[in-house]
Amino acid sequence: MGRILAELSLLNLAYNTLVVFTSDNGPWLKYKTLGRSAGLLRDGKSSVWEGGMRVPALFWGPGIVHDIGSTLDFMATFAALSNAELPASQPVLDSLNLMPVLARGEKGPRDEFFYLGDQLAAVRKEAFKVHFLESVSGPKKFIERDTPLLFNLHEDPAEQFNIAPNYPKMLQILADLRDRHLALVVKVESQLLLR
Repeated sequence: MGRILAELSLLNLAYNTLVVFTSDNGPWLKYKTLGRSAGLLRDGKSSVWEGGMRVPALFWGPGIVHDIGSTLDFMATFAALSNAELPASQPVLDSLNLMPVLARGEKGPRDEFFYLGDQLAAVRKEAFKVHFLESVSGPKKFIERDTPLLFNLHEDPAEQFNIAPNYPKMLQILADLRDRHLALVVKVESQLLLR
């Protein structure tokens, strides 16, 4: 990475280039210390706990900002950077443009996040995250929880203290958000199975 950044400086491209360094999902816990650690965050790869989903992403360029984003946002961000048009055939995209954050330090556009694979397992809005499903082994990856779990990620990023009994209104807000999101999701054939 240092060589790439040094070369950009040498070529006078450092202030005209955005370098992105990130990871996919969290650590692969089945390999113990070889799979690394998520630190204080709970669980790892293949889970919707923060240890499985939250990873560092560094956008290298002038200035420093801190905000929430997703690798889903690369499409809209890179399209904005290159003045490319986003697909008009898709009415709702799950990619948001992060350039106002990166270029001007504005508040990011993402205050909601949906944790899903084949099923919508958890939803986050600002600091609050609710788990509607729980992981199980076998053919179904998740099953419905008897009662959802709610966490305040600003105060409890390790997701240790369920605060659902104290916040019934927030649970309802997140459930409504889940339902609205699911109504917009269009199922498509898995691109991984096409290979």
